[in-house]
Amino acid sequence: MNKQFFKLALLLFIGFAVVSFSSCKKDENANAQPNAIIGNWTVNKTTVSLTVGGMDLIAYLTTNFGVTTEEAQAFEDMLKEDYPDTDTDTETVEFKADNSYHIASIDMTDEEDGTWSVSGDGKTLSLVDSDQDQTNLEIVSLTASALVLTTQLDESEEFDFDEDGVNESTIDIGLELNLSK
Repeated sequence: MNKQFFKLALLLFIGFAVVSFSSCKKDENANAQPNAIIGNWTVNKTTVSLTVGGMDLIAYLTTNFGVTTEEAQAFEDMLKEDYPDTDTDTETVEFKADNSYHIASIDMTDEEDGTWSVSGDGKTLSLVDSDQDQTNLEIVSLTASALVLTTQLDESEEFDFDEDGVNESTIDIGLELNLSK
């Protein structure tokens, strides 16, 4: 498992929550202050999405390979076992005013420290861990009490769906994350 995935997996287990991506949520970003991120955040839920060419994996499989929705769902569930959705308040993230951060599980078994920055346009949160590995997350919304982030993992899975020895598709893996104060 590469360092970037480890960092994203740690964030995944932090338990960020998915929220709707309405235009008003995106408008909140335009007025968000980058230092609104400073403080202690609790993670509520993380959701993993799997797509092929921008199409939801289940829709892709049912449309292109004639499998049933149940079969496609079973395949997606199998793939998601490596990237579990979470919905418990098991981790915290502290973004400090000195642009450092600390991620910790409630039981303190997993911890990470590094630095953070928000891009000038307020749309990207960059985390650089102690090994100098950088992870960029899109800021969907940032308010005084809620932070919603998304990212695409650099990893993807190639599959030979019709078992002819040729990989027909690449499955892209995305995360939708939410924190609350």
